[in-house]
Amino acid sequence: MRFLLSLAAFGLFGLTTPTFAAPERIEATYDLIWKGFHVSTAETVTELNDGRYFLGINIKTHGLLKMATGGHGTFEISGQLLPDGGVQPETLDADGYWDGDAFSQKLRYGADGQLAAFEATRPEDWLKENAREAVPDEMKTGPDPASLFVSLMQNPVNFSAEDMGQPILLRSFDGEAVVDWQLGCAATPVMLSQSKHSSITGQAFECALRTTTVAGKLLKEEKPKKMVTRGPRGRRQTVDLDDVSPKVWLMAMGEGDRLMPVRAQVPSEKGLVGLYLSKLTMAGAERGTEGR
Repeated sequence: MRFLLSLAAFGLFGLTTPTFAAPERIEATYDLIWKGFHVSTAETVTELNDGRYFLGINIKTHGLLKMATGGHGTFEISGQLLPDGGVQPETLDADGYWDGDAFSQKLRYGADGQLAAFEATRPEDWLKENAREAVPDEMKTGPDPASLFVSLMQNPVNFSAEDMGQPILLRSFDGEAVVDWQLGCAATPVMLSQSKHSSITGQAFECALRTTTVAGKLLKEEKPKKMVTRGPRGRRQTVDLDDVSPKVWLMAMGEGDRLMPVRAQVPSEKGLVGLYLSKLTMAGAERGTEGR
């Protein structure tokens, strides 16, 4: 879920300074596919108006995953759009349900962008398993990963030839951990063909993502995670999960050429999870796949 909220960290290279135009509403639906099954959906609504933003995310599970976990969650984030194309979050509210337990999280930021208040409710066993080091006060600053999604969407694309192919370095703070994101995108776009999971096609930039937790690290040492994948000639092989980078495909969408993540592949212990932009509405013009 943290990865899904952070897809937007990918759009902050070579972007022009935005102008605060008429109010705009952008709706995007992403489907998560695992081994051919539609296991989850994330519905996002972004409102940009008079130098401010609101982002709503509704995540729900389907099929066997829903039966096993009953998982669902909602997120609401608001803040200011900055003249340089960045964002300054003010509030974040999240709540949901997973595997029989409820969770909630609330963040409030001051005028200087520093965290002013943080509240979280988690199951006791989850807290023990995921206890983290304290984050230094000077590092408790926005943006949160979800607000980076807004920074991505508010800016038109203005690729700089000398910047393409160079890693992009970004940082986020979600109330519990500070994470550095490194994104490396190919200088030449590829053609995305139509998929049974999404009808959206066109030229897209393929990017590889690496993340590093720099503060708020887990106290409990994690065991190396493995993933079974297909090697040469289709043979099954086991690889270290840390050696397989998530991939994201970015595409310019709409009249303003807004940069959007349209597909992704995320490695997990259960195999690759695919993410597909299945429906997009921007300024009243809709592209997408009919409901299944």
